[in-house]
Parts: sequence; C-alpha cells; structure tokens
Amino acid sequence: MENNNFRETHQTLKILQSMAKQDDSIRILNCEGYLNFETYDYAKEILARLFKNNLFKIIFNLENISYVASSGWAVFLGNLEVARQAGGDIKLAAMPQQVKFIFDALELYNVIEYYETVDDAVNAFLKNREI
Repeated sequence: MENNNFRETHQTLKILQSMAKQDDSIRILNCEGYLNFETYDYAKEILARLFKNNLFKIIFNLENISYVASSGWAVFLGNLEVARQAGGDIKLAAMPQQVKFIFDALELYNVIEYYETVDDAVNAFLKNREI
C-alpha cells in the first residue's frame, strides 16, 4: 500500500484512504473508531467522493473498528449496488472478533464479501479483473 492520500477525522471515526499498489483504482479505507448514526453521513460522504471520481473498487479495512451499529452496516450495504452497477464492489476486511460476530449473526456474508486481510481483498479484485 502507498501512503495515505488524505486523512480525515469526524467525531468517533477516522478514515485513512490509500490505494492498492497493484492497481490504483482499488481504494482502501482504513477505518478507526465507531461506525454508527453519528458517523454515518461522514462515511457516506467519503464513498460519494470516491464514486464521483469514478472509483468503485472499495475495501473497508475494519481492523481498528471498535463497533458497527445498524447504520454502519447501512453504509456498506446502501452503496453496494452503486459500486456493482459501475463494475466495482465493496469488500470488507480484517474485522475484529466482536464485529465479525455480528456480521456472521446477521448473515451478511450472503450479501457482501469479507476477507481476513486487506491483501486477500485486493487479490479478489485482481482475480476478477483477469476474468
């Protein structure tokens, strides 16, 4: 991964954006803090900016996320169709155990892809490019 392009902070969520070194159209959003109703608009705005710049291959690195509320899951799911219709996708990576527990309990793996590492998520995008 290259160094961050920009760093933004909003209430209880920090998002550090980087790009995959193998393909600069793949954006990695390294998240820290909480995804909830207070941070929903902020996270949604980050995605809107990426989409506006025709960047539709998004990986959310959740390694440093403490909690995802229902509105946080909506950030991912609400933008999934936009990304997919544009030939991209939203993938989740590196969830802490407490967040992964909720992801599994809600059976969100039926809707959105999850990977143990960011590198695995990047490789999934690269494999899809070759098909």
